[in-house]
Amino acid sequence: MFMNLIGSFLTPVSIGYISDKTDLRFALLFLPLMLIVATVLFIFAKKQYFKDLEIIKNSPTE
Repeated sequence: MFMNLIGSFLTPVSIGYISDKTDLRFALLFLPLMLIVATVLFIFAKKQYFKDLEIIKNSPTE
């Protein structure tokens, strides 16, 4: 939920800032780039999650 709130807040602000500096068309072309970056980060996080899960499974319990 927190990530959704951040995305819902930052997207319009980022688009507005970029469109003020350049134009709206360029700002809207910026969105697919951010989706690609987010996809790469999610893939990395997925791989790291499974590595961390294995570490937890193999760690001794008290």
